[in-house]
Amino acid sequence: MQRVRSIVPILSLLTILGAVAPAARAGDVLVVGPGERFATIATAVVSAADGDTVLVKSGTYGPFTVQGYGISIVADAGANVTVTGGVVVVSVIAGRTVLLDGLTIQSQAPGVACLGVLSVAGSVRVQRCTLLGAGGSGFLADCNTVAGNPDAGATVQLSAAQDVAFTRCTIVGGDGSTVFDLGCAAMGFAWPGGDGGAGLALISSRATVYDGEIHGGSAGGGTLGGRGGFGASASSGSLLVLVNASVTGGDGGAALDPFTPTLGGAGGHALSLNLGAQGKLLDCQLAGGVGGSGPAGQGAAGQSIFGPGVATLWPGESKSLTLGTVLREGESTTVSVTGEPGELASLFVSLHAGALLVPKAKGVLLLGVQSLLGPLVLGAIGPGGSASVDAQMPDVPAGLLGIDVWLQAAVGAGASATLSSWGHLTLLDAAL
Repeated sequence: MQRVRSIVPILSLLTILGAVAPAARAGDVLVVGPGERFATIATAVVSAADGDTVLVKSGTYGPFTVQGYGISIVADAGANVTVTGGVVVVSVIAGRTVLLDGLTIQSQAPGVACLGVLSVAGSVRVQRCTLLGAGGSGFLADCNTVAGNPDAGATVQLSAAQDVAFTRCTIVGGDGSTVFDLGCAAMGFAWPGGDGGAGLALISSRATVYDGEIHGGSAGGGTLGGRGGFGASASSGSLLVLVNASVTGGDGGAALDPFTPTLGGAGGHALSLNLGAQGKLLDCQLAGGVGGSGPAGQGAAGQSIFGPGVATLWPGESKSLTLGTVLREGESTTVSVTGEPGELASLFVSLHAGALLVPKAKGVLLLGVQSLLGPLVLGAIGPGGSASVDAQMPDVPAGLLGIDVWLQAAVGAGASATLSSWGHLTLLDAAL
């Protein structure tokens, strides 16, 4: 790794950001955890003002909703934070940003999204999160009746959301439930197994995924095996940008009835694009799910990309940005950018989030362009495939407890530059 000793410009830039921060955000930090002012994330979110940060200590917490304003919900450095029951972000207005950072979010009910983003004109950013969908709950109450819901719903569902971006996240669809009884099957009763849930579903929305994994859920078995969940799906009017993402469809369910010669359930597609949907991909690994087994043979395998929508495969290799994400005054982090040896790495910094599709740079600029500072030259990518810089955090200005800083790099030169993944830094007062 080549380390570029440009710490002074980085420090100067972060000091400038700290000085102008009062005009950009409220700066209050609400701490959640055992013995803290707030025992639950939900109560802290309700008490927060636009632009505040909810800092969460280790623990397991219930669901919460963010409605109408911008706020950051951030797991503290080194904390293990689990949210059970899901998160909803709704009606956030243009110019406001919601950040979820470092959370493990688990849906508890089939058909209920782990993360739902609904009617959002502003920006939603999800960093370092693990999002786990609920499995199906169907079962045979008697030979004629299936109780519960055998199908798993989408883990992340975006509906009328104009700017959602993920970085370094894992999204896993829930599994469909098996619905079968051999004795009932012998009497001629038949039931399909539950379908696997999609990892990520877009409905009239725009989303970007950098450096992440998305998996559709596996289907359950039945007289007919269920269908494996899509890794990601996009409806008409949606745009999904995938950069350095691994996307897989779920496996089909087994056809378990030995008296009925049927195929196993079909595997889920990695990426499903409906008519009028667009997908743009750089350096991704896509694989459809395996078809389920059955008396008449294996079900159809899922496809890597399926549907009448338009998929554009950008050539070249992705670039990744990494840094510490929750830091106090005086602490240090290493900002690192990957690329090909000899390429030039430059860093952009902003107080705000935004989204601008830049096809020539094979990515989405996810920083608010009106407050964009840079580019700050980090230097040439070294023989090890990266360039990095050490940065010590400045003091938070008086009257503030925290500052939001958004970063993204460009690697290359001129028309050949490629945008890196984005990163968010939460800078906190040392007393927190």
